[in-house]
Amino acid sequence: MIKNCSNCGRNRVCGHKTYVCKQWRQGSSRPLIYCASALKGNLDQDILLVPQNEQRKFIAEYYQNNIDAAARYSKEALESNVIPVTPHLYFTTFLNDLDPEERKLGMDVGISWLLKSEALWVFGCISHGMQEEIDQALVAGIPVYIIDTKQRALLNEPARYIDAGTGVQLYE
Repeated sequence: MIKNCSNCGRNRVCGHKTYVCKQWRQGSSRPLIYCASALKGNLDQDILLVPQNEQRKFIAEYYQNNIDAAARYSKEALESNVIPVTPHLYFTTFLNDLDPEERKLGMDVGISWLLKSEALWVFGCISHGMQEEIDQALVAGIPVYIIDTKQRALLNEPARYIDAGTGVQLYE
């Protein structure tokens, strides 16, 4: 059973390193955390700056860079003693994100995973798809944390927390 955080008193995933270290590493089961980061991002805008003959290569590199970043974020989450759920690391192996129907299917199934998670950790700039995930989490009362990806140390600093009731971003 996860105990309350010694910093903020929450009984859910709160984003404090002390909570992770003191509570989860003392035998508590690892919480399921939905990890959101950009896959498509601003591709539709960014590709306009690329010459036509280089666009295919640009798209492939763009997606690969975002997949690599998601894998790094997931590893950091795992090392923080949580179970990271990062749907676009999985679904991109058999769904085509550029196909609108397959993208919607991947997003819908991802939201199903999100609703089973204890928290949503948001990495990097927020894309349209990530905003959908944040909105769904807030409606479901799932805590949302914005993780500073520049520091690369997930829980060394308090995360920004989006209050599910008001949608207001707070720092803990």
